Amino acid sequence: MLDKQEYYDQIEIKLSNNIKTEYSQNIEKELMDLANSTSMNVSLNFEDVTFVCSHFLKVCLRLNNTLTSERFCLEKLTPEIKRVFMIAGFDKILNLK
Repeated sequence: MLDKQEYYDQIEIKLSNNIKTEYSQNIEKELMDLANSTSMNVSLNFEDVTFVCSHFLKVCLRLNNTLTSERFCLEKLTPEIKRVFMIAGFDKILNLK
């Protein structure tokens, strides 16, 4: 189950510690269902994340394709996690804050 907070026109989803493949696969459907059913902006909060698997990078791309970068962002990335997205070239595709 996702840890989410709703604010006026935005849903913030707080992610935790290590986003390993199993966890990523478990939350993928819930994230995609949310993306397909909301008209609100969606942000993923990476404040407490210390590891991101490659499967979750794919999930982020799918979310961005569904919501568009105007309605989807990744925020509070640590420098290490932001670097992972930059090395993959996702800083040119995704809205990183």
